[in-house]
Amino acid sequence: MVDREVVTPPLLPLHSDSAYPTRVATEMAKCPQIPIVGDGIFQRVLGVRLDKDGHAMGFDPFSDQAVRTLTSLESRTANQCGYAVDLYGRLPDKTVALIYDDGPSATWTPQLLSILQQLHVPASFFTIGDNVIANQDLFRYLTQHEVVGNHTLHHPDVNKLSGEQARQELLMTDHAMAAIGQYQTKMFRQPYGGDDPDSLRRDVLAILVAQQLGKVTVGDTLDPADFKYPAGTAIPVPELTKSEAVALHDGGGDRSAMLNFTAKFIQQGQAKGYRFITVDQLLPNSMVSHGRTAFDTIGYALLWLQGSLLVHLASQLFWWCTVVIACLTAATILLALVGNWRQRRRYRQQTQWHPDLVTVLIAAFKEEKVIERTIRQIFQWDYPFALQLVVVNDGSPDGTGAILDRLASEYSSGHKQLLVVHQANSGKGGALNNPIHSRRIKGSVTVTIDADTLVDRHTIPNLVRHFEDPMVGAVAGRIKVLNYGHTPWSWLLATWQQAEYNLGIGLTRMAQATLDAVMIVPGACSAWRTRAVTDELPGLGGFPLNTMAEDADLGMVLRWRGYKIVQDLDAVAYTEVPMTWRALKKQQLRWTFGIYQVLYKHSRILTRPMRFGPLAYLVMPYALLGTLIPTVVLPVNYLLCALALATGNWRPVVIILITFTALRVIMSVVAMITLREWSWDPLTAVFYRFLNDPLQIYLAVSSMFSVITGRAVAWGKVPRYGDDAGRMTRQIVQGEITEQVHV
Repeated sequence: MVDREVVTPPLLPLHSDSAYPTRVATEMAKCPQIPIVGDGIFQRVLGVRLDKDGHAMGFDPFSDQAVRTLTSLESRTANQCGYAVDLYGRLPDKTVALIYDDGPSATWTPQLLSILQQLHVPASFFTIGDNVIANQDLFRYLTQHEVVGNHTLHHPDVNKLSGEQARQELLMTDHAMAAIGQYQTKMFRQPYGGDDPDSLRRDVLAILVAQQLGKVTVGDTLDPADFKYPAGTAIPVPELTKSEAVALHDGGGDRSAMLNFTAKFIQQGQAKGYRFITVDQLLPNSMVSHGRTAFDTIGYALLWLQGSLLVHLASQLFWWCTVVIACLTAATILLALVGNWRQRRRYRQQTQWHPDLVTVLIAAFKEEKVIERTIRQIFQWDYPFALQLVVVNDGSPDGTGAILDRLASEYSSGHKQLLVVHQANSGKGGALNNPIHSRRIKGSVTVTIDADTLVDRHTIPNLVRHFEDPMVGAVAGRIKVLNYGHTPWSWLLATWQQAEYNLGIGLTRMAQATLDAVMIVPGACSAWRTRAVTDELPGLGGFPLNTMAEDADLGMVLRWRGYKIVQDLDAVAYTEVPMTWRALKKQQLRWTFGIYQVLYKHSRILTRPMRFGPLAYLVMPYALLGTLIPTVVLPVNYLLCALALATGNWRPVVIILITFTALRVIMSVVAMITLREWSWDPLTAVFYRFLNDPLQIYLAVSSMFSVITGRAVAWGKVPRYGDDAGRMTRQIVQGEITEQVHV
């Protein structure tokens, strides 16, 4: 048996930054001569400082844990430098450890294994990752019969690499070995290394990189330089007089001379009574284990991408997109703040104009849970104008029609009248167009809201006040979440959707309004100049029926007619939102696909920048960029993160996470300022990436697939919750939330 030297095992590093080994190596290079202490074939770097008793203590530079006390002689030189290269793991008397680098080789490794097995001698093999991949069956056989260590992926001089590149060389080899042979090793040998003092001082970066990863760097005591001997020549066999760790090579060239040397050297050692061991037998803990993780499989799958043009282009694309997104975000924030200041000042100066009669238009399909609540909420407020409420029952198979007929008899006279229209099911656009085509709309301004949407006392007056300007064709309101449900998951989904509404309205659409380039008018809360929608459009007018986003489509049609679209942050409506992941995906898919349709249908605007201004050269291109980001940038982002983690380089991942989280927080705070309302939105930045990114990728890919294949996207009705929507609904219905702050 071999006596094992008691050695402190590698500890979990506190300094896990891939650049940290380079910093330590740079500090050590300032020493006139780096001290070398200890005795053995294993190599590590120790930081040196005095303990409380004045003794020089060697500690691990990554975990800051004490490793061993230095002797008085070692202390004299090590204290001056602050670091030392420590050798440990002494070979017992009359012991030989055979070490073979650069394999496995399909030509030479099997012949070498045959010699070792015939002579009943074990050996330690340090394999190159490229050769492991090229000779997978041979590597598996090797791991079953011998001890294997890491000799880097491509056999570079690790000391000439950056910290990240060096770490990648080791970790990607680990992933390949684990994925192919289900073999894990903590032993490492540096290519082009040596055991003389000058070589040890030169190799400190390689030692540090391996040490940070919890690996043991293995040296040698005897190097016959077998790689210098061509075929047909004999390598001199030295006389064995002491224990040796012999460095040989079973790959990288013609190794026939090595085979002859191995047989002769073993026979000499056995004749003199030497024992042959593997290097891991000198360590107290096992340096090898079997198995693999999902992380190893991912790392191995990504190996072929390493250093390829694809990765370089992907990296460049990502960082350029990050810069572009940051610049656009900064511009959006500035425009939103300027626009908000202008709008608030204008509100303080203008009178509260209103028309004599306003029509509210609602399309209803299977709305028995919510329609009565919505109608009564509208009629409970006193308005300075007459109100006509038109509800179109779009062939509802439930009790919606009966509820509407009952309410119509109740609200049949006075300044607030309810008109109910029944029709066969034709979709939301068809339902909205029915009273428009039949000329049942009496108000000069038509407000559209959804059947599940509640308004406060100021919502409708704030929407209609803008039509004093004859060039205003539509006004976009502000949407707030009505239901938060009863479970943490429903609260999470609702909170995320509210944050999206706040950013989209308080930031993006406010910035667009500053440029007179509002692109989307939300159907859940908007107002339209009735004449512009009915009399001035081709045919019978009304909402377009050939897109899934009829409200956004109609807004763009009005832009073609020369009308302006205004955003009002004080016209607030509360609407129910999906509280399940499935319902959310269906709703978001319809919206995303509808926006794609609108962008394509009105793409000619892009060619008319003189007529449409920022809408043509800024807002619509930015919307197109919004379709590119989920389909290209986000997948590339996660690919680069996977590559970084697979190579142990977590810095880009942290940079990405911090950058986009910070942008999200800043945007949320600015939205709170423009909306003048405190919210939890900045906190959603913590989980935003994990919820939003997968959803956006799914929506973009699904929409693109539908466009390419011509597959129709179903309307997908969102489930209604009514009185079961949670506390928020009850507050609004009971009149507890009725005031919208005016500044």
